[in-house]
Amino acid sequence: MAPLAVLLAGAVALGACYDIPAGGDPGGPQVIIIDDDTVLVNLSIANGRSRALTEGMARMADERYEVVFYYHDMENSPDGTEAGPGAQVFRTSWNFGEQASLWVKTSVTGIDYDDDGNYAIIFTGHSNGTLLAAGALSRVDGIQDTVIFDTSRTVTFAMTALTNDIFAADASPAESTFRISGSAPGVFPAATIDGFDYPVFELPLSHTAQAQYIIKGLPFPGVARTTADAEITRRAIMAPGFKTASIDSADFTGLPAPGQFLAEGAVNEEVIFNVEITTLHIPGLIALSFKIPVHAWSSSPGFNPLDPNVGVQPGTWFIQGGINNTVLDQGVYMQSIGGAILLGIGDYRDP
Repeated sequence: MAPLAVLLAGAVALGACYDIPAGGDPGGPQVIIIDDDTVLVNLSIANGRSRALTEGMARMADERYEVVFYYHDMENSPDGTEAGPGAQVFRTSWNFGEQASLWVKTSVTGIDYDDDGNYAIIFTGHSNGTLLAAGALSRVDGIQDTVIFDTSRTVTFAMTALTNDIFAADASPAESTFRISGSAPGVFPAATIDGFDYPVFELPLSHTAQAQYIIKGLPFPGVARTTADAEITRRAIMAPGFKTASIDSADFTGLPAPGQFLAEGAVNEEVIFNVEITTLHIPGLIALSFKIPVHAWSSSPGFNPLDPNVGVQPGTWFIQGGINNTVLDQGVYMQSIGGAILLGIGDYRDP
């Protein structure tokens, strides 16, 4: 699969008044005081523009967005690190072309959403839930800053593309983001299916192999939280010139349980998933695809000042190989929207 997206700047406009506007009226009041410790500012979020690195993905990228602000309440933390009793999540989501508004906690002295455990992040992706990019708050009122005041007017999120680049056929596998441990160095062999060349990851018959599946581009550890067990789909490939195989199993090992941060301890914005693959004694081709459901930042509903008893539920996103996840991936630079990895088991070519 080719890289999924490039940078996005999402502009967020803020206003200043004194009451709760019904329905997020952009001309209505924009600041409310709930109690002595809680001042909220209404963020009226304007769409930025997202584009994929490949023309094929750009044509299909019917963008969807979600913004999350998290206030950690470090001032009242019981131990200086855990969340204080006033910790809150604020979230909203929208589709390309729509307007959105969001209330977040602020104060006259300002709250830094990149310090003291506070965060502000954005997810963007395809309408089918494929996560294409994630980003963090980078500017306030056009200045490189992350402090929100009750007088702030605009904020900007800097996006980082998620990438998962298996290398193209006849390219070196050294930098591929899918790697089988112990594979011999060299180049990928190619399998021509329906007129297109696909890189083949070769495995012997009746064998258990350890592999790594790598996602690059999450902006910082803890930006995503798993929501359910990851899915691995195995599909037999039937094509002239090749045998059709099966594999006994393909399972993630060491993946965080649902409800845990996905990128905890990530290095260089990379998240590595360990995969164990067991082949049978039947040679041929298999397509392998991965799908990891996540929430932006946490699974906690966002605070809703219009009705505190009804929270704003998080959207479900999928970290996966491509927008068309079960379609074969042609590899980097090939403008491929597929996400499935092609495995060649044993002597998979049919003479």
